[in-house]
Amino acid sequence: MGEVAASVWEQKIGTKPQDNIFESHALFHFLGKDGFKEEADGGRLIEHSLEFVINTTFKSYSELETLDSTRVTVFDAARYEWKINAGTVVYSELERLRAQANSGKFDLIAEKLENGRDSHIDAMNNQLWSDGTGNDSKDIGGMQLLVSTTPTTGTAGQINRATFSFWRNQQTSGAKTSTAFDNLRASMRSIYNLCSRGGIEDTPMAWATTRTVFEGYEGLLVANERFADKSKGEGAFKNDVLLFKGAKGSYY
Repeated sequence: MGEVAASVWEQKIGTKPQDNIFESHALFHFLGKDGFKEEADGGRLIEHSLEFVINTTFKSYSELETLDSTRVTVFDAARYEWKINAGTVVYSELERLRAQANSGKFDLIAEKLENGRDSHIDAMNNQLWSDGTGNDSKDIGGMQLLVSTTPTTGTAGQINRATFSFWRNQQTSGAKTSTAFDNLRASMRSIYNLCSRGGIEDTPMAWATTRTVFEGYEGLLVANERFADKSKGEGAFKNDVLLFKGAKGSYY
């Protein structure tokens, strides 16, 4: 073992293990705020009622013209199967006893449980970006399913987007024409307005992208910098103030 190891204790820094593995869980936390998340207490599957068509019998009429009494179906529903995410945190009575009181470098069981919670969130956050086909289609049907780059194809919520145009998400390309990110803001403006009612009602509340694109967006805002405090040379904005028309942005 050696004399030094036998005679001198290690100098431990910090009260708990330092996270060196988990990445951003921005999408998971976005969905937990601002009304994106709903709770359900049971059911065979998840159903979301939809109003999907205009009642076309409403129009101008002459004085004694017969009103159109056609029955127009205006409601339907999207249906989703339940998806389950779970895991295990394993420890023995021996390791718990060895690490208790002053013998432990940190609260072993509490930190194992904390790692379990973070691992659980990490797995769900990754699946929330997916198309739901992973792990034999047991994964959550996430952004790649619901916000498709080819919205005229595929099925989501048991509704065929090729057949029913009302169920297609908005999509456009922000690929550059000549210089990096030269079309980014114009594409973001277009999608923002397409996802709004008249540009002012039911507007987007959050947006997420890659770190490269997030930094590209920030780079486009450099011309708008100003220094309000002459005693400080703050060279950039904090990420939490990099909004787009009030919608919070983040990257994964």
